[in-house]
Amino acid sequence: MNLNGAQILQVDLPDKLDGFWVHICVKPHNDQFAYLVSAYKNDKYPTGTIIISEELFYDYPDMYVCLDKNYYTFRIYTNPIHRRQGYWIPLGIFFKHFFSKHFKVELEASPDRSKVADLIYNQQRNVGGQDYASPILAGGRIEREEMEPPRDPAFPLIWFGQRIGGFNE
Repeated sequence: MNLNGAQILQVDLPDKLDGFWVHICVKPHNDQFAYLVSAYKNDKYPTGTIIISEELFYDYPDMYVCLDKNYYTFRIYTNPIHRRQGYWIPLGIFFKHFFSKHFKVELEASPDRSKVADLIYNQQRNVGGQDYASPILAGGRIEREEMEPPRDPAFPLIWFGQRIGGFNE
């Protein structure tokens, strides 16, 4: 199906992701990122809908990941009500295979990842049966204490002020 230049696919997501649909923005209007993947848990589209387009949705996603030009996960966000639900493990495994098949791209965790991102990445690797692990950057974020991400995203600006949990003061 095609809607206003967007490609719309219907896929089977893992049971854990019941209620989720996804938007993949290719070529987001930012020189740093190759893709911006947003996951929504609502009934705007049926479970398993994947929309691929060059435009961003205005709606703030429940989860998103920015993929840089090296196809590393640059930034990951999860709505507080969905944290600690284990959604990133099946979502990460699914997208590793999806991007490999549909875009001929191999996704990997950033070498400069946080402790939480490294934990999720290693769980995904174990469940998905991946032997290779992207190296960790010495002196990087993994060696520092976690901090609360900024209240509003630096990119994309279209989402500024929509993050769950209020606004910056």
